[in-house]
Amino acid sequence: MIALGFAIEHEAKELLRRVFREKKEVEGQPCYLGEYARKEICATVLGMGKNRSARSAEILIRNFSPSLFVLAGYSGALVPGIKKGEVCVVANYLSEELRPILIGQGLAFYKAVCSDVIVADPENRTKIATISSAQIVDMETEAVYNAAKAHNIPFCSIRVISDEYGEKLPVGAMLSSWDSERGKSRPLALLRYLFIHPEEAFPFFRFVQALPLVRTKLTKAVLTLIYNLEI
Repeated sequence: MIALGFAIEHEAKELLRRVFREKKEVEGQPCYLGEYARKEICATVLGMGKNRSARSAEILIRNFSPSLFVLAGYSGALVPGIKKGEVCVVANYLSEELRPILIGQGLAFYKAVCSDVIVADPENRTKIATISSAQIVDMETEAVYNAAKAHNIPFCSIRVISDEYGEKLPVGAMLSSWDSERGKSRPLALLRYLFIHPEEAFPFFRFVQALPLVRTKLTKAVLTLIYNLEI
C-alpha cells in the first residue's frame, strides 16, 4: 500500500476526487482509501507544520503499514529562477531507491529547508537560503520524512512551486484561511480577517487564483509516480 500525505485539503482535492472511493476515520484522523494503476492507496490531510504533520503521518503508518510514503504539496522558492508551477523533488529528504524513477519523470531536484513559519518576502527568503543553502522551503517534509524513516519506509516529497522568490505573500490572510490542525479551509474566518485588513484582499486572491493550475501539475506528477512504481 502507498501512503499519500498532504498538508492542506486544497492540495489533495483533485487527487482525492480522481482516485479515492472510501473515507474512514482512524484515531480521529480522516483517511481515504482507493486504488490507482492497480496499487492500493491510503491518504490523509496531515495538517500544517512539523508537529501536526508528524503526528498524522504516524497514524497513517501505524494503521496501514504502507510500503512507501509520498508527501505532496506546495512549496516556496527561496532563490530567483524557480518558477511558479514547477514540480520538483526534495533532494535532501529522499530514499535513494526512488531517485531513478523520479529522474525519469524529468523532475527537478532541489534542496529544501523546513520552516516553522510562512516565508513571505524576498528578504527573508534570501536569509534562509544563505543559511541553509536550500532552494525551496516548506513546513512538513523534514518531520514526515523522519516519521517514515523511523519505520524504515521509503519516502519522497514531491512539491510544486506556489510562490516565487520575488513575491510578497499576505501572511495574515493565508493563516486566517486555513485551519492549521486539520488543513481545512475557513472561509468565514478569512472574510472576517479581510474585513479588518482589506489591503490584503487583492494579494490573497491573486495568490489563490493560480493554485488550481499549480495543483493540477502536482496531481499529475504524483499519479505518474504511482503508475511507474513496481510494487
